[in-house]
Parts: sequence; structure tokens; C-alpha cells
Amino acid sequence: MKDLKEPYAKENNLLQLSLFYFGKGRPERAVTEWSDQAGKYKLECVCKFGIPGSFDQDVYTACMRIWVKQGMPKGGIKLNYSDIARELGLEPPRAWVKKVRQSLEKLGQARYQFTQCFVKADKDGNRKMDAHFSLFDAVILFRHEKGKSKRNSESELIFSEKIAENLEAKYYQLLDLAWYRALPEGLPRRLYEYLEKKRYRANVNGEFFISQQAICRWLPVTDSNPTRKQNTLERIANELIKAGYLNKYEFDHSRKVCTYTYAKPATPKEVLLVDALPTKTDDTPQANSVEQTPQPDLDDKLSSIQGEQKNQGQVDQGKIVEALAWLDGIPYFHKDRRKEIAQLSRLCELFPSIKQEYERLTGIGKRPKAGWVYKAFKDGYRFDPNVQEDPQAA
Repeated sequence: MKDLKEPYAKENNLLQLSLFYFGKGRPERAVTEWSDQAGKYKLECVCKFGIPGSFDQDVYTACMRIWVKQGMPKGGIKLNYSDIARELGLEPPRAWVKKVRQSLEKLGQARYQFTQCFVKADKDGNRKMDAHFSLFDAVILFRHEKGKSKRNSESELIFSEKIAENLEAKYYQLLDLAWYRALPEGLPRRLYEYLEKKRYRANVNGEFFISQQAICRWLPVTDSNPTRKQNTLERIANELIKAGYLNKYEFDHSRKVCTYTYAKPATPKEVLLVDALPTKTDDTPQANSVEQTPQPDLDDKLSSIQGEQKNQGQVDQGKIVEALAWLDGIPYFHKDRRKEIAQLSRLCELFPSIKQEYERLTGIGKRPKAGWVYKAFKDGYRFDPNVQEDPQAA
């Protein structure tokens, strides 16, 4: 498994809520509902093109990877269909253009309603809330007309207001697309995202416990037959075991509890999560609050960086991780140049201003290339009058 080089982001509620259809046959066009046996939680989706399925989940994940690569612009992103195919490793990309376009149409049409699935904390205590939202406010798709140029072939995706607000508030988690692609399409990829959200919030000594009813609700697994339901959970967990993400999976028949044991390390060493804030341990997602994902042990998070960074004085280790992960999101940024920049003593000092200028230029349609970023860091080091020698030249 290669190192973490391809971070993608998911808004934290979307990591936990079941948004896609994984059943057999064609998904319904009107309403698909998942609910627990007591009818306490209900999840409904309406889409005239059919409820989004496993391929649509992959397309949405690729869109979030592109969002990271474009510098996480506010509101929305611009892309073309081949960009999405490349992120998913689909070859040749041109052959997937039609299917990707159809998937974006479906994602743009899907409207979700969640009953009693959110928790709002206020002066009256913790209250269960309903929520209505869509993944995108607008999906503006390029459609080629015969005889006309494809040069300006970008489509535009505008996030819904609530999702955009949460993304801007850093209410998201960065994950690894290399792990995602290593798993089979559908529920195994869905389970990976769910368990990664829980990895640093709810595991005890490397194990995560959850009731069978809850994990079936959030994936979702909708089979009413107990044996088939458990077989499905075991099958998708085994895919994560084969990939090396989990060590084992167990089901306690008497308590109806599933136990997932994470592998060590469960992901490549360079894991970047947003800074932690105290969060609830309730199994349901929290809405209308800035919930951020707790970060792992600092030594584990920085182990792959040690040896690269030649410290001069005290260095902000968290900022190093943030800067190197940001470089991973720059298109075509070579790994050797990344290692070179990791050794700069002024990395933490230079990073905020370089990132700000990169995002400013990207916002006006003049996104710099990888060489510009490399030169900005190197020139910022070379022309510091207090520094006599570039470590790379020694």
C-alpha cells in the first residue's frame, strides 16, 4: 500500500449517514427508505434518475478529492468528466465520460430527508433533529455539441449551503483515496469511510464496538433476514481485512454487537486529520455545531516525517503535517521535491503566505502550477539574509 499521497475530504455527517443504494436490481426512482425496526430513525431519498448507487458514491468521492486538489475553494469546484475518471483509476478516461456525466446528474438531483438522525446541543439539552439537504445546490454540466470545440469543457459543482458552511468551518475529515481504491466498489468502501471516522473517536485499544442494528442502519444493510444480514457484514469486513485495514472482525450473537479491530498501522503513516475538539460519543451525527475529528497520537502521525525535517530551533510539528499534506494536494507535485521542501527550516513560516497566494490566484482562474509552488518555497529560503546555506546544496 503506498503512502498517503491522495487526501480527499468528506464532510463529517456525510461520512456517517447512508446516502447511497447498495441493493440488487435497479434503485427506485421516487423514494428509498432505510429505517430501524422501531421506526425511530428514517432516511429517505428522492431522485428522478434513481437513488445514487455505488458508482455514484465513487464519483462523489472523486469530486471531493478534486476539491482538495483545487485548494478547497469556497462554494464549489470546476472539473471535467475525465478528471473524475482519472481519480478513480478508470482507463481510458474518455470511455467513462458518459457514465460520469449521468452520475453527476443523479447526484445533483438527489434530495435527502433524515428523521431523528441528528443531535443538536443547546440550552435545552441534546435534542434529536430532522434534516433536509442535497449534496449540491447546482450541477452545471458541460454537454458537447457536434462541430463545436471541447476546449472549454469544464462543468461546475456548487455545494449546498449547509455543506459549504461545514466545509468552510473545517467540519470535515481527510481520508486516503489510495485505501479507498484498494477496496471493492460499494459497501466495503462505505465501511472504510465510516470506520475511519470512528478510528480516532470511539475505538478502545484498537477496537471499535457498535450494535448490529446501528451499523446496518448507517451503511446501510437492509436485509431483514438475520443470517443474510450477518453474512453481509462479515463479507464486507473481510474485504477490509484482506486489504490490511482491519486485523479482524467479530460478532457477539448474544449481545448483537460487532467488533472491528484496526490493523496497526491501519493507514499509511502520514495520516492527517483536522485538529480535535471535544465531541459527543453519541452514535448519531451532530448538526449545527462545528464538530472536528480528533487527531491521532502525534508520534504516530509524524513518524514518516521524522528524518525528512532538519529542525533549526523549535518547529510547529502540526503545521509541518498540514503543509506537507497541502503539497500532496497540488497536481503533479513530485515526491522528491516534497522531500526537499520538508527539510526547509522556514517551512512553517513560509507555508501560510504561499498557500494564501496560491488560493488567491486559483480563485481568479490563474491556478499556479507545481513548479510555481516549489520555486516559492525555495526562493523564500534562498533569499533570507539570515540563512547562509541551502541544506540541499550542502
